[in-house]
Amino acid sequence: MTWKSVDRTGRRLRRAATLLDHRRMNWRHVAAPRAWQAFSELRLQLRDSNLPFQFFVQHVQTPNEEVIQIRASQTHTGVFNRKNHAPWHDPPYVDTAIWESGGELVLSQSATGHVYFVATPRRSERSTPDKQELILLGPLDPTDVTASVLKKAVKRYMLLLRSTSNFGGADALAPWEWLTFQWTYTWELRERQRLIRSALRLENEWLKAMISAGLPMLLTFLLGLYFGTKSS
Repeated sequence: MTWKSVDRTGRRLRRAATLLDHRRMNWRHVAAPRAWQAFSELRLQLRDSNLPFQFFVQHVQTPNEEVIQIRASQTHTGVFNRKNHAPWHDPPYVDTAIWESGGELVLSQSATGHVYFVATPRRSERSTPDKQELILLGPLDPTDVTASVLKKAVKRYMLLLRSTSNFGGADALAPWEWLTFQWTYTWELRERQRLIRSALRLENEWLKAMISAGLPMLLTFLLGLYFGTKSS
C-alpha cells in the first residue's frame, strides 16, 4: 500500500527546508551586513545631534537567531526619590536618582528565518509604558530588508523615542506625529492579532452588538426575498 500523503509531505517539507536555508543565507549575506552598516551610520549621526543620551550598536550572533540592535544609554531624568530621616540626622534625607532606560531598535532573526523590527520605549519609575516592546515591521524575508525598509523602521523608532522619553513627550511631537504614534501603538502586529482573535471569539462587545442587531435584519431580508419569490 502506498500513501500519497507521505509523498506530498516529503515534497513540501523538502521545499520548506530549502526556503529556510535560503532565508538564513540571505540573512547572513544580505540583511545582517546591510542592517549593521545602517545602524552604525545612524549611531554616528545621532552622536553629532547632541541628544540627551548616547547610542550603541550591538550584534549578537546566536546561530540562526541573530540580533542586531541600536540602543540608547541610561539617562538621569533630573528627578529623585527622597527618603526623609530624623531631623537630627545629617543630612536629614537621602536622594536617589531616577534613571530612564530602554529605547532599543532591534532587527531580530527568528527560527523560521524571517526577520522582525522590534522597538522598546523609554521607561523609568516615573513613566512605565503599557507595552514593553513593539513589533514595528515583520515578518519579513531577509531580502526585503532594503534601504527604504530600514529608513521606515528608523523613522518609527525615532518617533517612539521622542514619544516615550522624559525629555520628549507631547512637546517633541507635531500633531500629525502624535497621530502616527497612536496608530503605530494601536495597530502594532501583536495588537492586530489580538483584535482579530477577539473578533473571531466574539470577545469584542461592539462586534457582539453588531451581530445581534444585524442577524434579525438579514433574516427578515432573506424571508422577504423567499416569500416574494413564491408569491410571484
